[in-house]
Amino acid sequence: MPRQSKVTPPSYWTFINQKPVLIFFYFFAVAALGGAGFVLFTRNVMRAAFALMTTLIAIAAIYVLASADFVAVTQLMVYVGGVLVLIIFGVMFTTELSGKAVQTGHHYVTAGVLAGGSVLVALLLIVGQTDFDRLPWVLEATANQQVVAGGTVLAIGRELFTHYVLTLETVGLLLLLALIGAVFIAGRKVQS
Repeated sequence: MPRQSKVTPPSYWTFINQKPVLIFFYFFAVAALGGAGFVLFTRNVMRAAFALMTTLIAIAAIYVLASADFVAVTQLMVYVGGVLVLIIFGVMFTTELSGKAVQTGHHYVTAGVLAGGSVLVALLLIVGQTDFDRLPWVLEATANQQVVAGGTVLAIGRELFTHYVLTLETVGLLLLLALIGAVFIAGRKVQS
């Protein structure tokens, strides 16, 4: 009687084995690491902000490759579109007031290298010892065939606008009140 081989479900990471996707992944990973390295070693804050933008966009592209399009769009809207633009405007206004470029110094380099290196070693050890195909939520998703194919926006939108609609509207109202309060406070300072 011939031996029957066990048929295993496809790995959770099979998308990374496709050659074009793998090439794009490495390209965006190098872009993200390069931008992050430039942020660490430049003294000009404006150039660091643009390098941070490169890093954040590359990370959003990696999210798209991992079929996490909602997280990618959120990354672009919140971090690149909001936080980073705020940093750039702050640097531009500071430069305009002082008349010279905002520079940073390199303080505590040894402590920073030790702390960053120890975190890197710890993360590499954890990732190296983890069997991602045997994680409980991966096993449950593959067993129930709940792996989202083609994107997550539709599933998240359905959940937000059916089960969590009151929470979503409450958060929207709080953000609107915060915006009105900020305009009111800023308007009062301009008048006085």
